[in-house]
Amino acid sequence: MSDDIDVLKGGVALLAFILAFYGLAAKERKAPYITDSVYSSVILIIGIIIIDLFSKIYAPVYPKLGSALSLTAQSLFIISLLFVLYRIWKIYNRLINFRDDHLIRNLACIRYIRSVWRQIVPKQRYEYSTIGITPELVKSIINTKHFAEEEVQKAVDRNSPDEKKKLSLSAIYKTTTWSDVDDVSIDLITSFLDNNAYVQYATCSRHPIEFILRLHKAWGSGQKSKRWDEIQNNIIAVDAYTPHYGFADTAHIEWTKAIRELGIECIMSHASYAGLHTSAAKAFNIIKKRHEKNVRYPTLVIYEGAYGLVDLESVEQYRIFIRHVLPSEKIWGGMFTLFTETVIPDDELNLIKSYADMSSSK
Repeated sequence: MSDDIDVLKGGVALLAFILAFYGLAAKERKAPYITDSVYSSVILIIGIIIIDLFSKIYAPVYPKLGSALSLTAQSLFIISLLFVLYRIWKIYNRLINFRDDHLIRNLACIRYIRSVWRQIVPKQRYEYSTIGITPELVKSIINTKHFAEEEVQKAVDRNSPDEKKKLSLSAIYKTTTWSDVDDVSIDLITSFLDNNAYVQYATCSRHPIEFILRLHKAWGSGQKSKRWDEIQNNIIAVDAYTPHYGFADTAHIEWTKAIRELGIECIMSHASYAGLHTSAAKAFNIIKKRHEKNVRYPTLVIYEGAYGLVDLESVEQYRIFIRHVLPSEKIWGGMFTLFTETVIPDDELNLIKSYADMSSSK
C-alpha cells in the first residue's frame, strides 16, 4: 500500500485544489461561509502530511513504527478525500438548493421521482391543505394596532381571490430597539395562539431566551384564555444567533436548555442563511408532526434581525434569502411572515418592502 499512495504529494495536491476551488466558489457566489469551512479541511490534511513525514523519519530506525505511521497516514488521506467530497457536496446543496440538509433527497433526480410519485398516488397533503388566515385571526391582527386596518384588509383581499386559493400575508416592522420589537411580536403571537394557530420564532440578533422569557412573563401576567402549558407546544424557536455570534460561550448552551425547560422546542441553526432557511423548514415539519389533522392551521413566522448575519455572511446572501423566503412563503398560504429589523440600510429595507404586504416602523 505504501508504494501505491504518496501521501506527501497527494496531500499537497489536495491542499492546492481546496484553496483554488473554495476561493473561486466563495468569490463567485459571495458566500464567506465557504472560505470559513476551508480551515477544518486544511488542518486535517496538514496533520496527515505531518504523520507521513514522521513515518519516513522513523522508518530507517524503527521499521514497525514507521510502517504503522505510514499506514495511518494513507488511511487518513483516503478519509480526507471523502471528507472534502462531503464538504463540496454540502456547499453545492447550499448554493443550488439553499438548504443545509437532505443531501440525497435534494438531488434533482430524486426530486423528480418524488414529484412523479405524488402525481401517480395523489392524496391530501398537510403542506398544501391550509385553511388560510381566518377572519377571526385577521380581526385579532388588526386589534394589535401595529399595522393600519386599511392596509391589513387590503392585504387580505389581495391574497384571497377565492375560498380555495389563499396566499400568505407578509410584513416588515422596523424600529430602533429590540425592546420595541418585542412588544409587536408578543401582541401578534398572542393573537395567533388565542386562535389555535402556531408560531415560528427565528432570531439572528440575540439568544432567543431574551424574548422567550419576556413572552413567558407577559403570558403569565395577562388575562389569557389559555394556560402556558396549553400553548407551549404551538411555539418553535430557532436560534440563528449562537452559531454566528455565540462563539465558545457556554452560557448559550445553558440558556437553550432553559428554553426547553419552558416547554418550547429550540432548533440550533447552522451558520449561514441557508442554515437559517433549513431550520425554518425543520420548525415547519415539527409543527406538522404535532398537528393531528391533515388540514394546516395558520402560522406566524417571525424572522428577527436577519440582516445582522451580514457581518459574517454577505449582503448578497441576505438578498437571496429575502427573494426566496417572502415569495415562497407567500404561495405556501396560511402564513403571516414578519421580518423585524433595527439597523438596516435603505436598499435592503426597500427590497423587503417591495415584497411585503404591509410595513410599519417606530
